[in-house]
Amino acid sequence: MKLLICLLFFSNLVMAQSLGFAKDSAFVKLIDNLPKKPPFDTAYSYSFEIKHKYLYLISSKDVYEVFGWKEGSSKFRDFDFVNYHILAKEICNQCEMYCKHDEGQRDCHRNVCNREWAWVMRDNKKAFKEISSQEKLPLNDEQNTVMKFRYYDTVLVSNSGMATWLTHSGGDCHATFKFSVFQDNYYPAIILKEWNYNGGCRAAGFWEFAINFPMPYGDFQTSKNVIFMKRNE
Repeated sequence: MKLLICLLFFSNLVMAQSLGFAKDSAFVKLIDNLPKKPPFDTAYSYSFEIKHKYLYLISSKDVYEVFGWKEGSSKFRDFDFVNYHILAKEICNQCEMYCKHDEGQRDCHRNVCNREWAWVMRDNKKAFKEISSQEKLPLNDEQNTVMKFRYYDTVLVSNSGMATWLTHSGGDCHATFKFSVFQDNYYPAIILKEWNYNGGCRAAGFWEFAINFPMPYGDFQTSKNVIFMKRNE
């Protein structure tokens, strides 16, 4: 009887840990001390609309800015963002346990879905593959027209399947930037990573970049993550 109880407990624990991420080979573990409902940053509780289906945290600066935690007080201060990242996905626990929507099943449980954000640690090497990309500057006339009244990133896809990611980047007047484009191997998401290097200048600077890359076939969420670097890193 004790063995049976232990086996049942273990199976429930495994189910709880992989809930919503069973097919994600990059999954390492659930993180259950992060908020399950917005607003994530209580300093801006009046604005908590989240447009993305997946949220990626890939540096300690991301955690600091997204959650409004004071530097040094975050439990992720020593988090290894070189080898791992945090992914947030909004899920309904009942759907994940009883409904097979990922296999095309449309039937759902009878009561209303209760959706919560689940946060997981994932292995970078297993989660992403880099897409060959080429950065260019300055923007051409057409791209400048597109970005003139926009304050957010825009991805333009041509009929040939080539994409151009138009992005704003800011830093000090001597700041330098590096970009790479990645595709998530398990979720429909394309991520632009920007390494923002401090140039040591007191004045601020602002630039626009266009990054060209072949767009994979399908409907993808696009999101940008900025990693703030010291000058000599």
